[in-house]
Amino acid sequence: MRSATKLTMLLLASTFALGCGSTANPDEEGGPGGQTASGPDIFECAVARDCTQDTGHLGETSDDDLRCGGELFAAGEPGAVLVLSQPGPYPTEVEMLVVLLGDGTALQQIRSRCASDGACADQNTTEWAVQPMQLCDVAAEPSDIAGCDEPEGACAWSAYGTNCSFVAETWTCDVLAQ
Repeated sequence: MRSATKLTMLLLASTFALGCGSTANPDEEGGPGGQTASGPDIFECAVARDCTQDTGHLGETSDDDLRCGGELFAAGEPGAVLVLSQPGPYPTEVEMLVVLLGDGTALQQIRSRCASDGACADQNTTEWAVQPMQLCDVAAEPSDIAGCDEPEGACAWSAYGTNCSFVAETWTCDVLAQ
């Protein structure tokens, strides 16, 4: 399965899991230590973003966006990718921030909000529903990033992690400065 397809499935699954008008409730989802939506929020860390991958309405990301992610992944250095989605016909905006830590892992977090006033029951257009932050392994199909050193070579990575676990409530943005 192609990386872009996996990302689309991840974003759509997260949209369905959030649902309009809902907020993440880690106690129901098995978050550690009763972590709440006010727990760690990587979006509040003012992380510089190296790439933005906009999956748009139909889950299609531009080749340039995927290449940027591929080059970042292949470099093995710390960096960040912001993934945007507004999957239709649902009136929800979804953002996922993936911060590569440079050691084969990444912090990632998803947040969503309603894109239209009154379209999502009790969720409005200004407040984000934030899911718990996770620490994940990152990987790419070797063929997807084989040509990252060549201008016309294959180089694409859809930002997402695997083997994820919730981050402790005591996590702070200082971790990103190390």
